[in-house]
Amino acid sequence: MDNQEMAMKYPDVVQFVQLYYQMCDANPSELAVYYKELSMFSMEGQIIHGKNAIVGALSSMNNFIHTVQHIDIMPLVPDNSMPMIGRKL
Repeated sequence: MDNQEMAMKYPDVVQFVQLYYQMCDANPSELAVYYKELSMFSMEGQIIHGKNAIVGALSSMNNFIHTVQHIDIMPLVPDNSMPMIGRKL
């Protein structure tokens, strides 16, 4: 499945991934790539590391409920601005 097909089939996954990495890119320093590669995401009891693994895991799901509890790039992003995206099963 290419990116365009994924965007049409899973718009909320794409929106979450865009918001998640947009927050990393908001860092004006050269550390944005570093943050992406060291990103961690907890899903169904597993810790997933790195942008490609996170995008792959999210895009492989058909139905999901997701609530961001913590994104570890503070203080770049205050807690009250975290995205909360989900779809009922």
